[in-house]
Amino acid sequence: MVVGLMHSLAESHRHLPQDEIAELLALASAEADDLSHLVDDLLTYSRLGSGNHQVNAGPVDLHELVSGLLERSVRRGGHLVSVRGEAEAIADPRRVRQIVRNLLTNADRYGGPTVEVHIDAGDPVTLRVVDDGEGVPQEASDVFLAYSRAHDSTGLPGAIGLGLTISRSLAEAMGGSLTHRRTDGWTVFELALPPVSSDR
Repeated sequence: MVVGLMHSLAESHRHLPQDEIAELLALASAEADDLSHLVDDLLTYSRLGSGNHQVNAGPVDLHELVSGLLERSVRRGGHLVSVRGEAEAIADPRRVRQIVRNLLTNADRYGGPTVEVHIDAGDPVTLRVVDDGEGVPQEASDVFLAYSRAHDSTGLPGAIGLGLTISRSLAEAMGGSLTHRRTDGWTVFELALPPVSSDR
C-alpha cells in the first residue's frame, strides 16, 4: 500500500490540494510504521526462538517512554489515550516500547472508545493498558498463543498474530511478566517489571 500511495503522489501531486497531499503522506507514514513494526516483531520472534535475543537493561522512566511513544504514533482508531502515574523500572527501553506499542495496537483494533495506561510504582513496577471494549471471547482466552484468533465478530480483525506472544516473551526476558484479565467490563493487560533499587 505504501508503494501505491507514493506512486499516486508522484503522479498527481501537482493537481492535488495541499490538504489531500498531507492526508496521503500521513497515511503512507502510518503504513510504513506498521510495516517497520511488523518486521521488528518478526525479527524478534526469530531471535527469541533461536535463543539469540539480548536484553540491555537499565533504568527506564515509564511515563516518559509511553508519552513519547504516543506523540509519535498515529492512532487510526480515534482513541485518546491517557497516561496516569509515574515509575522507573529496570528494563530494556527498546523492548518496553515494543511491548507497549503492541498493547496499544491491540487496544486500537479490539478495544472500546476508552484506552488508558496506568503506571504504578512498587515491587514489581506495573504498567497496565486498559480499555472498555467487549474483550476476548472465552473460547479464545489464550491471547498469548501465536497466531490465535481473538474475534470472529463482523468488522473486527481476526488474527492476533505475534504481537502479544512476543510481548510476553520480552517481558519474561527482562525478568518481568505480562498478563491478561477481564475486570468489571475492562480488558487489562498488565506488564510487571523489576523496580529500580533505592540504593543505586
